[in-house]
Amino acid sequence: MIQSKKIRLLISLLTIALICLLPSLAMAQALPPDNPDAPIDGGLSLLLAAGVGYGVKKVRDNRKKGRVE
Repeated sequence: MIQSKKIRLLISLLTIALICLLPSLAMAQALPPDNPDAPIDGGLSLLLAAGVGYGVKKVRDNRKKGRVE
């Protein structure tokens, strides 16, 4: 009976310690790069091109139906 209470207390304390330590580990960040003015390219350019293409398609579809917005 006393042994199970000790084990239960130990497991509870370890769980609380783990819960308290995990956020600090998750918030760890690397040092900032030497050049913070990195160019924005690659994925953003593709998203912009896809957005323009989608907009052009919508305008053409609306013109075919006779609805110009």
